[in-house]
Amino acid sequence: MPGTNDEPTMGEVIRRLDAIALQLTEVVREIKDDRAENAKTFVRQDVYMAQRQSDAAVVADLHGEVRAVKAARDKDVETQRTRNLTLAVLAITTIVSIALGIANILAR
Repeated sequence: MPGTNDEPTMGEVIRRLDAIALQLTEVVREIKDDRAENAKTFVRQDVYMAQRQSDAAVVADLHGEVRAVKAARDKDVETQRTRNLTLAVLAITTIVSIALGIANILAR
């Protein structure tokens, strides 16, 4: 009986292959779209690691500059303290000299 044959005909096989080829084309297009979207959203790991290393180098450089600024500030504070002490001693010496001069004039 030719009508009870369950095997697909050659035309049906070709139609199924065409359908599979269309599905495969659609899957490839979706993968390309996903890759393009991911490239906009995500950063590759090697790029991320390079940026992190660059950031670490910048931070280390900034830490060095901050230490240098702190050292300069400490030196400036010490210089200001010395200057103030010198001016105080000069003022006291001047006042004592004037007071001794006045006392000397009054003692005559």
